[in-house]
Amino acid sequence: AESSEGKTYSFTELVKKPTVVFFLKAGCPHNPKSTPLLNKLKAALGPKVNFVAVTNLSQSETSKYAKELGATFPLLADADKKIVNAFGASNSLDFALLSPEDKKVAKSWHGYN
Repeated sequence: AESSEGKTYSFTELVKKPTVVFFLKAGCPHNPKSTPLLNKLKAALGPKVNFVAVTNLSQSETSKYAKELGATFPLLADADKKIVNAFGASNSLDFALLSPEDKKVAKSWHGYN
């Protein structure tokens, strides 16, 4: 998937190290409120952990949305919801932790409805 920064990410690349994946549904009022904390979490985790968000927008809309939110983490465009569906995400701020050892979701948490 292409990110808000124009970089392409693949599952294979992401599972090379622990990865936090979370979902930001466009228009959810919790996203702008949560972004400052998510920015701090990304900074605290540093380069040893991938930290990416997925949103249900096109790539151009995702770039604009990332700027609106002030996100310091990459947002992956998923207008066709392939990633959302693969993870079974149904809410904004659903989280998943990918394990580099097992190459799969090690744990997931549900966010807001």
